[in-house]
Order: sequence, then structure tokens, then C-alpha cells
Amino acid sequence: TNLAAGMAHESKNPLGAISIHIQLIQKALKKARENQDILPEKKFVEDHIDVVNEEIEHLNKLVMDFLLAVRPVKATLELKNPETIIQNTVEFITPEFNKSDIQIEFTQSSLNKKILIDEKLFRDVMMNLAQNSLAAIKSFRKSDGIFKIRCYIKDNRYIIEISDNGCGMDSETLSKIFEPYYTTKANGTGLGMTMVYKIIKEFSGEILVDSEKDMGTKFTLVFPLPQKDKKLLTSESE
Repeated sequence: TNLAAGMAHESKNPLGAISIHIQLIQKALKKARENQDILPEKKFVEDHIDVVNEEIEHLNKLVMDFLLAVRPVKATLELKNPETIIQNTVEFITPEFNKSDIQIEFTQSSLNKKILIDEKLFRDVMMNLAQNSLAAIKSFRKSDGIFKIRCYIKDNRYIIEISDNGCGMDSETLSKIFEPYYTTKANGTGLGMTMVYKIIKEFSGEILVDSEKDMGTKFTLVFPLPQKDKKLLTSESE
């Protein structure tokens, strides 16, 4: 119900904008008919149509993200080495980050461990967090940006830390980050982090966030390590 209410609320703004700009076009056309069919300047009508198209695109994104949020996550869990997927993601995002003078540091565990994940969904999570960091760094500093990914194992858990030295978040934003439709981006739908949370939970993992205004943000993803010997022990005892 919260998602449905949020969807209804978020749809009002683009629908309202579409309605206003169509009315302005209609008024301009009516005036033209009364004025010997002399149309207003080309740019005048095009500007209104451009806004309508932008709002339609925004609405479409809202609907698509809503459908993703309400549908159960369909994960095909397989034993995969997350560091291979992260390495591929890092190679993909490096040109965009370097263009904004942001360095990427990827520290691998070098233990070649595998965890139960869906490769595509895991890549989606990494891309979402990377894009959030890119926006946070670009909005805060013109140079010396750092985006770090660190993988290690502790207390029989596989841990991935993703951190940046961007604008950070205040306590209010931090407390609402995983709520549907909460966004600090001008064109965001606010469902990105909700999806990240759902996907990590689908992998039986946890996601923690630590952030401070003007200091940066760190996400910590924690996954259970598969226990290979459990079945063997059970069968032996039987």
C-alpha cells in the first residue's frame, strides 16, 4: 500500500505538467485560428512539446520502476565469484569515472571464494551503487574523487565495502535511503536503493550504510559463505 500511495503521489507532478503544457499549446492554436491561422513561433510550440515528452519519459520510468519494486525479485542463484563480476564492472565504469577525475581502487580478497548470487542482479547492484557514488562525488568536488571497493572475509562472512569521498548524507537522508520513492536526485524515482535492498535480501545478505555530510558514504554488503561440509556431516551421522 505504501508503494501504491507513493506511485499515485509521484505521478501527480508529471501528469500536472503534461496537462498545463498541453493547455498552453491548445490556447496558442485557438489564438492562431482567430488570427488568420498564423501559428505562433515554431520554438514556442516545440518548447511545450519537449516538456511533455520529458514528463512522459519520467512517467514511463516511474511505472517501470514501480513494476520492478512490486514484483518479487526473480533471482537464479548460482555459486559465483563476486570479484570477477566486480572486476568487469570496474573496467566498464572506469572511463566515466576517470573523465570526472575520480580514481577507482579495487582491493580483492584473493581467496577465490564463491557465494550464492544472481550474476545479472549482482551487477545491477554494483552499477547502482557506483552511479550513486559518481553523482555524490561530482556534486561535491571537482577533483581528487575516490571510489573504493574492498572485498574480504570475516567471521565466516563475505564482505564487500563500497565507499566514496563524495557529499555524504545527513541523518534524515540516511534514515530514509531504502524507503520507496525517497530520492535526492532531480530526475530520480527513488526506487533504486529499494531495489538494491530487495536484491541483497534475496541473496540472504545484509546491506549497511554509514555516511556523514561532506565526508562521504560507505555501503557494506554482507553475505553468508556457503557451508560445503554441512550435508556431508549429516549423511555421515545418518
